[in-house]
Amino acid sequence: MVSASAAAAPALLVFAFAGALMPAIALAADNPPPDVPPASQGSARPRAPVAPADDITLALAVADALVGAKIGGVQIEAREGRITLKGKVESTAVVQRALRAAQGVAGVREVENRLISADSAGQR
Repeated sequence: MVSASAAAAPALLVFAFAGALMPAIALAADNPPPDVPPASQGSARPRAPVAPADDITLALAVADALVGAKIGGVQIEAREGRITLKGKVESTAVVQRALRAAQGVAGVREVENRLISADSAGQR
């Protein structure tokens, strides 16, 4: 499901995925992915891993890192290498794991934490 986020800038798209471990991803619409030639024009040889080149790729890489860390329910916003993590997670330990996972992704320049942990939500 893809919908324009009413609470954010008009250039922000929110992608929500089905599945408990799949995070939601918000991407900058003004930074489309580079043109990719059709498969018939490209080569079939494997490519070496590289740092993500755009916000969409970067947000997907962060989402993959969060899924690998078994963290779900997180909304990811990517803009010019800056990642914002939003949502509610089970504990402060999960918040720390999410931050480490996002910071470990090649191409991430900065991570803003807007995650709320269930164990500290009542203390605010």
